[in-house]
Amino acid sequence: MKPLHVLVAIPLLLAAAPAVDPPQRSIRQEIRVAEDAASRQKWAEAADALARAQQQSEMPNPVLSYDQAVAAYRAGDLEQAAAAFEQAMNSNDPSLAGAAAYNLGNTAYQLASQASGGSPDGGQPALQDAADRFRQALQHYRSALANNPGDQEARANGELAWRRLQEVEKQQQEQQQQQDQQQQQSDEQQQSDEQQQQDQQQQSGEQQQQDQQEQSGEQQQQDQQQQSGEQQQQDQQQQSGEQQQQDQQQQSGEQQQQDQQQQQQQQQQTDAAGTPRKPGKMTKQEAERLLQAVRDRERQRRLAKQQREGSGVAPTGKDW
Repeated sequence: MKPLHVLVAIPLLLAAAPAVDPPQRSIRQEIRVAEDAASRQKWAEAADALARAQQQSEMPNPVLSYDQAVAAYRAGDLEQAAAAFEQAMNSNDPSLAGAAAYNLGNTAYQLASQASGGSPDGGQPALQDAADRFRQALQHYRSALANNPGDQEARANGELAWRRLQEVEKQQQEQQQQQDQQQQQSDEQQQSDEQQQQDQQQQSGEQQQQDQQEQSGEQQQQDQQQQSGEQQQQDQQQQSGEQQQQDQQQQSGEQQQQDQQQQQQQQQQTDAAGTPRKPGKMTKQEAERLLQAVRDRERQRRLAKQQREGSGVAPTGKDW
């Protein structure tokens, strides 16, 4: 395969510029400035001079446009060269139009190579720009072949542009697949993060529910304990009241018994005729019965006291 060819530039056509009136002389002067700059390989100066000559022309001159494009291309100003070659393609001369189309294809090819960065790791925007310019280059080479079917260099460069276009499109597909994979991974990671967040929220809600249940259980236990304590207190109070009532009843019974014993003693101290005996004199049996009654009351009092102390009821303050 042939490498990319150098521009096939038509020489500067100085004789083509008319030299009659002052405006045409101004154009001639610009052309001479361009010719002098080109001889010194000052391509940028030559391109600027030819551009000024083109501006002073009443109608676009394809020859001036072509020479300006050649000078701009060699100066490295590819954008200016592309615009000037495109104007030169409007020439009625098939040879000039074909040469302009061929060199416009070369210019588009160079712009495409710059856009792709010369490496397969360019970004999507750069690759898209490169693909568009390779398509333009291919189209321009076809135009050159249409004007000159025997132009083998245009055919070789067109094949080269087509292959480079295939490479760029493949790079675009690979980068798109990579971006899709990255996006998919990003979406999966986002879904995973959202799922983890939901799980954490669910766990937090379950934990709160457990805490509430535990607090409710503890509160119920406290309430039950409090109710149990209150019930025990009520039972103790009831038992205390019953014990006091029993003590009062026992004390009342003991008092009645004492009264009865005193009445019996008084009756015994009275003789058969109803005459009371003298105080201070009692028989031995009467004295034993009286002592026995005292001992019985003392024993009952101790038993009652032990019962009160065993039940936890506070004493009433009386000691019988």
